[in-house]
Amino acid sequence: CTSTHLTSFAVIMSPSTKDSSTLSYITFVGCSLSAFFALLLVYFIVITTKLRGRLMFQIHAHFALSILFTMVLFMVGIDRTENEDVCKVMAIVIHYFFLTMVTWMLMEGVHLYMLLYAPLTSRGVRIRWFAVVGWVTPAIIVAITAGLAHDQYSTNNYCWLSADKPAMWAFLVPLIVTMTFNGVLFVAVTRRLLARNAKKHPERLNIRYLATLIFMLSPILGLSWVFAFLALRDLDGESQVFAYLFTITTSFQGVILFMTIFCPRKGEMRKELSQRAAYRAKRRASSALEGSLPSTRFTTLTGSLFNTLDKVR
Repeated sequence: CTSTHLTSFAVIMSPSTKDSSTLSYITFVGCSLSAFFALLLVYFIVITTKLRGRLMFQIHAHFALSILFTMVLFMVGIDRTENEDVCKVMAIVIHYFFLTMVTWMLMEGVHLYMLLYAPLTSRGVRIRWFAVVGWVTPAIIVAITAGLAHDQYSTNNYCWLSADKPAMWAFLVPLIVTMTFNGVLFVAVTRRLLARNAKKHPERLNIRYLATLIFMLSPILGLSWVFAFLALRDLDGESQVFAYLFTITTSFQGVILFMTIFCPRKGEMRKELSQRAAYRAKRRASSALEGSLPSTRFTTLTGSLFNTLDKVR
């Protein structure tokens, strides 16, 4: 992706943040890696038979897609200020995908709540209901905002919402709702799991277990966005600290999400990949054999066999 200059991820929440080259390079590296690992995560979920049929991983895949689109569009369009109309369009599109990322963080929280506190209800829920909320609701919010306040998109330096205008609340309100719900849920889930772990292993300290929970739940629930609110105002330069924390944790969210979901299940995914590789090798060997043996009966039987294997897999 080419652009006139690198831009810090922190400008999303704090446009007054000084344009630090360090923040900009962190953003570029983080967004690039997040986009790559988000795409990789979607690929692994799609090809892994045991995972793609489960609602939890379908939600993970949608969340990863929203991260992928958001990171790519941020790098491509956040500073396309040469043409005002193009900049407004880019601001609207970036606003939409940032909202999808926020909404899918909320969907992750809602599903986690259902798993822990309403397991019977979660069994009848389908991904399409989450998809409607995750992809359509942001479109409605952006359409209303663009219709009522299209002149509040784009600033002098960035293709984004004007921070000092009411339209900025079209991003802040969904973010506040998501962070409030997910924050309360995180505390409740952590207390419940820590208590359960203490009963099983009363002789062990819970510090390591707590650190593991924080690492695993933070990217899924988007808890790193807490730093965004702390970076909203530049008070005596102190918000630069929170701008760094926000930029690092959020721009690398796709990488951390991949590690959180892939690492505990890498055995399943490797097994699936090896099975697919073996199956493709059989297909190639079968094709070569069919070419050397023109028997119609043999070709029909072989094709039927591999079609059956394909359905089973």
